[in-house]
Amino acid sequence: MCPANLRFTKSPLGLASGRWLRLAKRRDSPPVFYMESKLLAQTCARLADNKKAENITLLDLRELSSVADYFVIATGSNEPHLRAIVDEITEKLRLDHKVRPYSTEGARVTPWVVLDFIDVIVHVMNEEFRELYDLENLWGDGKKIDFDPEATPVAAEA
Repeated sequence: MCPANLRFTKSPLGLASGRWLRLAKRRDSPPVFYMESKLLAQTCARLADNKKAENITLLDLRELSSVADYFVIATGSNEPHLRAIVDEITEKLRLDHKVRPYSTEGARVTPWVVLDFIDVIVHVMNEEFRELYDLENLWGDGKKIDFDPEATPVAAEA
């Protein structure tokens, strides 16, 4: 179920929400490609797995929130590892799918980085922050999506 004011448009890679299209138009240069939000969330999770992110969780929030359709939550062991995970996600999506985050929160040297892809929000954080903020519990009504890193074509490419 989607809100009545949210329209979807068919694009080369699936459905793009009207929210994404409105934001893209504001930037004066619409993205070349769109990715359906579930595919984007799974791709982000697989790319994080390519850099050995730990405890990767995908949450389906479509029935709960208008903030995002999916959360991807991943843990890195230290700040260089967090940067490597974030760089892998942003660079591979930019190069392979022409998708860029709408915004990025968190400095290069921080224990928590958030990549906002409008319909998908990726949280990459260290173990201490993950336990402290406990996003899985906070958004506990969201449905967890199974993530199997072994059966992914992105993981095979790396």
